[in-house]
Amino acid sequence: MSLLEQIDQDILEAVKKADTFRRDTLRFLKSNLANLRINLQTDKLSNDQIIVHIQKEIKQRKEAAEALKVAKAMDRAEKELEEIALLQIYLPKQLSESEVGKAIKEYLGQNPATSQDLGRVMKELGAKLRGQADMGQVAQQVRQLLK
Repeated sequence: MSLLEQIDQDILEAVKKADTFRRDTLRFLKSNLANLRINLQTDKLSNDQIIVHIQKEIKQRKEAAEALKVAKAMDRAEKELEEIALLQIYLPKQLSESEVGKAIKEYLGQNPATSQDLGRVMKELGAKLRGQADMGQVAQQVRQLLK
């Protein structure tokens, strides 16, 4: 079952259970995915494209939650955090920080690099770890190892 089919099924389940929070969050996600499909001028989105989009949605919500905490709007910040938790269900199992570090060290052991090769390293690690790790954290670890 594709991710889009899973999202559709979960929307129906939320409607049946009268879970408005889950229903509305997933409908918003589905609407954004439809807009992405139109922008990419494709008939169907791949699971990888959906995962990348969900990661962007999560990143936006994290930033919004931080801004709302600073503004002392804790109830709205909590809602953003709840949406993050719901969206994370659709991502592949996330690697721990130590697993990410191990993958980076393994890659660098096979492909020696310097700090000038950061772009190439990130591109190749991005293809390998996409959806399984926060690429911002990956970049931070790579920078530390390439110093």
